[in-house]
Amino acid sequence: MKDKKDKNKKWFDVFDEFEKKFDDLLDEMSKYLDTIDVEKKEREIEGPYIYGFSFIIGPDGKPEIGKFGHIRKAYSSKSGQNIRIPLTDVIERDNEFIILVELPGVDKENINVLAKSGRIHVLASSEKRKYKKVISLPKTVDTSSLKTEYTNGILEIKLNKV
Repeated sequence: MKDKKDKNKKWFDVFDEFEKKFDDLLDEMSKYLDTIDVEKKEREIEGPYIYGFSFIIGPDGKPEIGKFGHIRKAYSSKSGQNIRIPLTDVIERDNEFIILVELPGVDKENINVLAKSGRIHVLASSEKRKYKKVISLPKTVDTSSLKTEYTNGILEIKLNKV
């Protein structure tokens, strides 16, 4: 009887860990929101101010917490540019990986995608927005097979598995 109780306790420990991580994210978001007005005045940011979290299951089957939106002042370039981290999703199929990157308001010719050192670097810009994202790739990807397609603000990157 005790073994079953121990198993149940271990199962619920997962929820305790999730709740702690979620509380940490809420604390971080709260601190971040407190700095928005100050950063807007210092950097003269126009338009909506975007920052959020995404929860997905990664290619390895483990949950991942990603951030998207404006880059915090502490992490941005010294020039104070209005740089955003685009919302991304990685989908694993039988023979390929598909990476979806949201880049609203950007023309196709202003998007640069580079595969280097096991990572995909996405840089995009328009008059009002700049996006930057580095996505780690699994070792089972053939970077020479990289293909992109851009439609309605969504960049689709396809890579074959090795």
